[in-house]
Amino acid sequence: MMKIVIEHLEDEMFDWSICEYKRLISELQDRVSFTRVPTHHSSKHFSEFASQFSDESILNLQANISRICLLDEQAESLLTPKDASEFDFCLVGGILGNVDEFDADRTKELRDLGFPRRHLGAHQMTADTAAIVADLIVNQGKEFEQLEFVDRPEFPVGPGESIIFPFRLLRQADGKPAIADGIVEMLID
Repeated sequence: MMKIVIEHLEDEMFDWSICEYKRLISELQDRVSFTRVPTHHSSKHFSEFASQFSDESILNLQANISRICLLDEQAESLLTPKDASEFDFCLVGGILGNVDEFDADRTKELRDLGFPRRHLGAHQMTADTAAIVADLIVNQGKEFEQLEFVDRPEFPVGPGESIIFPFRLLRQADGKPAIADGIVEMLID
């Protein structure tokens, strides 16, 4: 099994990160780990899963950079099931793309280190969606084209009112977009 690694690229732990990380722990269990998460954050929010968190970067934990695949919207090749034999780790850092032209390219920090790279299509995904999609591909053998998505889903927030979420999410069996618990409520507040 290939390990999915989330390299936390923020200086702090935002509520949306906590929601996404809890979803990943629930869905991927021991196939996911989190790096560069300060100990005070992991012990406060994820104490029962402490073994899956490190305050070190993946670069300090894994010496062979050629066995780490960085998910990057600017990569030339799509992630495929055969990548599972080529890499030990699938690295998600930042958000895989930009919401608009004013956002920083947070994946650049990792791209510049020279990791081999793969992409997950042309649409921006949340970090948890990207990690779950990567797991479906490398650990469950699904081809990207077999997966169903909802682009820019709309969520009702009140009578005659809704918000559009500017990311690509996986489509659940019931047709609804899969999103971490608590995210929609945060967007409403």
